[in-house]
Amino acid sequence: MSTAATEFMIVKMWDDQEIGARIYLQACNLFVQQLFLKEQKDRFFSHAFAVMHKLSATKYHLENYRRIEAEQLEEANRQFAKDPSRTREAFELIFELEAFLFQVKSSLDMLVKLLRPILGEHVVKTHTYGNKGEDLIKGLKQYRKKRGVNLEAVDRLIDLAEMHKEGWLQTTVELRDELSHIEGVRNYQYRPMKMNDGNIVAQKPRFRNFDTCETLEIIYQNNLIFHQDFMAFSLALLPPPGIVLGPKAESEVAAGFPPEVAKYIRWCWRMVLPSP
Repeated sequence: MSTAATEFMIVKMWDDQEIGARIYLQACNLFVQQLFLKEQKDRFFSHAFAVMHKLSATKYHLENYRRIEAEQLEEANRQFAKDPSRTREAFELIFELEAFLFQVKSSLDMLVKLLRPILGEHVVKTHTYGNKGEDLIKGLKQYRKKRGVNLEAVDRLIDLAEMHKEGWLQTTVELRDELSHIEGVRNYQYRPMKMNDGNIVAQKPRFRNFDTCETLEIIYQNNLIFHQDFMAFSLALLPPPGIVLGPKAESEVAAGFPPEVAKYIRWCWRMVLPSP
């Protein structure tokens, strides 16, 4: 069996092919086996599989939230048709919301550990993805002062972390912080709403006036792609001059992988010829 076929089989055995492709197959498409010595490679993949587990847990709670919300919406509509004054706290949704946001943070904490086999122990602070990544950014700015560092690759990784810090990650941290206080989860209920035709329909619970399920889906997808890009940009710290990380063209089938998983692979190596 070819290497690509073996790697594809590993992804097929994973619970979610997109997670497997964006992390494991993306790493394989960047030839991690050739970038590291065996011990470093084993440590890298150990961290990568831990990242995949955390991403799978995040998706598990997202899917639970989506399923429970739909089931309870149906039940609330039946209940309000009989008695629109009767409401209840949607505790099950609160539990899944809390668990989802916890797993997002946990996945980020695991993600930064990928830098250990790439740069070495204690080179950049990688205990957690603390302070929305600010601790990591400070560490990378210190690292770029070292002699022989690939400055362009380090700057791209710093820019990536800073861009996400001010985007979806800001919202995620705010949601998690608010949930840590009891005021953030009070009155999380299905509410009756009277329509123009006189019918009573249930309104889904909303957190901070967001459609919660849509917000979680946006956070999930942004977090998943950020993990993929962070891993790829981190690996870009390793190659010698003349080899750079570049986006995979849509027409390319990455490393012989089938199209159903190759579509998730975003990055590949490019050769840059020296200036004449």
